Amino acid sequence: MKLYVSGFKRYFRNKVGFNTMDAIIVLVSIVEVALAASLLWPSEDVTNSILITVLRSFRLLRALKLARYWLRFQLILETLGRTLIGIRAFSVILIVFTYIFTLLGLEFFAGKGRFDPVTGAVDMENGDPATFNFENFLCSLFTVFIVLTNDMQSFTFNQ
Repeated sequence: MKLYVSGFKRYFRNKVGFNTMDAIIVLVSIVEVALAASLLWPSEDVTNSILITVLRSFRLLRALKLARYWLRFQLILETLGRTLIGIRAFSVILIVFTYIFTLLGLEFFAGKGRFDPVTGAVDMENGDPATFNFENFLCSLFTVFIVLTNDMQSFTFNQ
């Protein structure tokens, strides 16, 4: 509507460039919606869902333009930046810790626990792994993250 009211030339002649940024974000959002709804791009494919998430993150750029005019938002962003700088050493240690225990879980527990989906009994030949397991790197990483965050409600078995 703003484009229609101001006209094409005046809309993009904006000194700050926010109208151009808004137009790009709208175009990226339209592409994202078209790709998400397309039959050529099934939603269960991991790489496609990551790309859609990246495209959706462009919408967050609109919130950053608020920082220019909203002083309290500027204060929040500055405080957040100082906090991230303060916890960078902890973050590196946490990432190394998570990586090491992910590899240890793969080494010690991969293929060790399979359950019969009907009875729930241990069945190493024909059973299915638990929902969160150490069968591959990604599942192992999720399992270690769940243990680190103490989210034990997530530990359920396939039944």
